[in-house]
Amino acid sequence: MCQIDDTNRRRFGKDSTLHHTDKRIPCAEIRGEGDQSTGLREFVHGAYGIIPAMTTLADPTRSFRLDGRVALVTGASSGIGRAIAIAFAAAGARVALGARRVDRLEALAEEIRAAGGEALAVPLDVTDRTAIDAALEAISGRFGVVDVAFNNAGIAQPGMFLKTDATTLESTMATNFTAAWNVAQAVAQRLVAAKKSGSIINVTSVLGIGVGPGYSAYAASKAALAHATRAMALEFVRYGIRVNGIAPGWFVTEMNEAFFATAEGAAYLKKTPPGRAGRLDELVGPALLLASEAGSFVNGVILPVDGSHHVALV
Repeated sequence: MCQIDDTNRRRFGKDSTLHHTDKRIPCAEIRGEGDQSTGLREFVHGAYGIIPAMTTLADPTRSFRLDGRVALVTGASSGIGRAIAIAFAAAGARVALGARRVDRLEALAEEIRAAGGEALAVPLDVTDRTAIDAALEAISGRFGVVDVAFNNAGIAQPGMFLKTDATTLESTMATNFTAAWNVAQAVAQRLVAAKKSGSIINVTSVLGIGVGPGYSAYAASKAALAHATRAMALEFVRYGIRVNGIAPGWFVTEMNEAFFATAEGAAYLKKTPPGRAGRLDELVGPALLLASEAGSFVNGVILPVDGSHHVALV
């Protein structure tokens, strides 16, 4: 998309007549070229600023591509993280795979490379801020500054509130909230220093929107992350960094597959509004929207991907 830098903002801003007309300005006057990917060929400049005008047909799916981007996916060794890492690589990103199980990361990186993508396995314990910084330095040395972060690492330790001990609460908050905070902060600090725009996606949960019995600590940690996501979005927008959340409903992963393999688990899913668990590929579209230019004006959103489950939660 054609970009208006500060110089051009000042140039057009000095023309008081231009601010109050519907004069059409070719992209060439602004950046010297047309935008071949979106079909934008000119701008309509009116009282509300410079507005892109669609003048030709173009493939809208191209804006979902991640070519030239460097993506970090935490918790990439299995489940949601693994699925999103593969999708980001397929969309053109150079993907850094972060988790503690390095053998799984190496296998996934090889799988991505075999399919024609670029991937780097990075040992990462997200509860260790020093390890986060070291991982980002390693990624920068290989691929460049991370400009897409999928903050996915998390744990679930179900238990009723009265039986949840301090150790369980602290470890849940440390992984699901504090670690996500630290990854987002470290990524954003490097983007600001490099004067680059970017996208941070925090994986919250349907249980961060509503609650259910037996998940007090988990729900609290994800609700805290959702609110932090909104705060980050508000503070980072001035730097061109978008921050959004994805709130998955029930997806079968290593954390819950044993439960959902039981008759009790199957019965629970049938009682939810969609009547089933989500498929991991059903998270790919929303993640690409938030990571790419397709979602360039989406910021501070917590997007439920749950078949409407959150609507039925208290």
